[in-house]
Amino acid sequence: MKYLNKKTILIYTSILVAGMAMGWLFFGNSNTQAKSSEELVISTKNEVYTCSMHPQIRSNEPGNCPLCGMTLIPVGNEAGEVGSENTVFMSKTAMQLANIRTARVGIGKAQKQLRLTGKVEVDERKTKTQSSHLSGRIEDLFVSFTGEQITKGQLLANIYSPELVTAQQEFLEALKVINESPELYEAARQKLLNWKLSPSEIDKLEGSKQVREVFPIYADINGFVLEQLVQLGDYISKGEGLYKVADLSNVWIMFDVFEKDLPWVKLGNKIEFTTTALPGKKFTGKISYIDPVLHPKTRASKARIEYVNQSGMLKPEQFVTGVILGNSAKDRHEIAIPNTAVMWTGKRSVVYVQSDEQKEGHFEMREVTIGPSLGDSVIIEAGLQEDEIIAINGAFNIDAAAQLEGKPSMMSPQGGAVMTGHNHGKKNEKPKVNEDHSNHKTNSNEKAIPVSFRKQQGSLLVAYLGVKDGLVKDDMDKAKASLEDMQKSLAQIDMALVKGDEHKMWMTQQSTLTQQLDKIKMAENIEELRTYFANLSSSLLELVKYYKPLHSEFDTLYEQHCPMAIGGKGASWLSKEQDVRNPYFGNSMLGCGSSTEIKTNK
Repeated sequence: MKYLNKKTILIYTSILVAGMAMGWLFFGNSNTQAKSSEELVISTKNEVYTCSMHPQIRSNEPGNCPLCGMTLIPVGNEAGEVGSENTVFMSKTAMQLANIRTARVGIGKAQKQLRLTGKVEVDERKTKTQSSHLSGRIEDLFVSFTGEQITKGQLLANIYSPELVTAQQEFLEALKVINESPELYEAARQKLLNWKLSPSEIDKLEGSKQVREVFPIYADINGFVLEQLVQLGDYISKGEGLYKVADLSNVWIMFDVFEKDLPWVKLGNKIEFTTTALPGKKFTGKISYIDPVLHPKTRASKARIEYVNQSGMLKPEQFVTGVILGNSAKDRHEIAIPNTAVMWTGKRSVVYVQSDEQKEGHFEMREVTIGPSLGDSVIIEAGLQEDEIIAINGAFNIDAAAQLEGKPSMMSPQGGAVMTGHNHGKKNEKPKVNEDHSNHKTNSNEKAIPVSFRKQQGSLLVAYLGVKDGLVKDDMDKAKASLEDMQKSLAQIDMALVKGDEHKMWMTQQSTLTQQLDKIKMAENIEELRTYFANLSSSLLELVKYYKPLHSEFDTLYEQHCPMAIGGKGASWLSKEQDVRNPYFGNSMLGCGSSTEIKTNK
């Protein structure tokens, strides 16, 4: 038994020693791994992560955005680089996600492609009035409708003229005493010639001695009847007009040139133009005259092309669209940058300039002075130099990052904390790292838009409809007043009411609408305002179809479209009435367009 006990003890002892060795091996290795993990945490401790859709979210650890579920991205680069006091830094990853593109500023001769609208008009020099050479009652009218072509010598009408009857009787009485008073005969004959009776007609009267009561009126000119001035049975005076006639072998093409575009339009400029009546057909001409007087309402002048229209393809009152490439009135070369590079806020205009050419991603806000618009680009009068690098896309995202870091930005030129989408009305509160947004979590695939949010958007739509009504009435002041209401309504929409995909989409739409409203308020005339209104309407249409805004002023909205708007490009708008009232043409073409119902009461 003692032998067995010793053996048993020896076995237990061996097992214990082996267990201790294995324990050291495993636990020692585990400690090493733990130490490595700790070092890894330390190495990333200073990295700050944010959401590309919600830049106000900041975290010291990687993970997912508590609002939209997107993967958080590092704010700085791999080296933890940050911007200087007035410079915002964005990593390569952040720039890619924000779709930020840069370009180098160049200098050149400014050219602007203008799209002009106009219509075909009659050449005023080729317009005449066919009048009657005698007075009397119209017995027959052989041209009885407008648009009819007439030729010189064509019989137009028969007229009963009591005065001519009397003149014929006087001639026959003078004929009786021709031998005694030849001078009386000659005077009576001349009187008939003055009534435009031909010598052959007078000779016939002398032979037949029968007084004619009805006399013909023949055309003196060639052309098309634009207006019939008399009716059958009317009594007319000598010299009174019967028809207004125009020769359409030459026509005028009259283009509207708005006040801001006049410096780019000069005599001799070549214009290529088209008309919807002749698809695929292009016409060309040169400007021969520019009206020195502007229309008081449209603030536009007229530029004229004289076009030889022997084929008769162009008809008066046809709408045309022309393209002209104009040169700046200044002799010096100028700086021009894309519109997307400029951020407008009130009277200030800013761009983001790469502060160090050797350091990509470092941007600094720069105020600039805006010159004339070139369509998709704009001239910079001051604030930029040749060869500087600027952000031409994604400037709004750079500005958002600057605001979050309390650096100079579009809304805060002096820097400091500003209101962001998730400050919830607390202007001076900075975004918190690892802020708890658990109350915002929702199923992003579930579309649940609160009624309160839809009503807030309804107020935005009512203000938009005010802009539309102002354009319909050609009232620029009313339209701009409603734009102010839109901005107020937009600022009052609480994005915290929507979650998930709806929240993400509204973040994008709010940014777009903000920029569009800032830009449209800078319109110098009603036609420029209408161009910006087309883009604004596209954004509002998307909003209406997705969120279904609510308001007591409408149960149903209508998407309306005019294919001729914006120089023939076509444009849509929203209306609470089914009847079309076109904001792009106003009183000139009020009923142009189609209407499609959009139900909003669901």
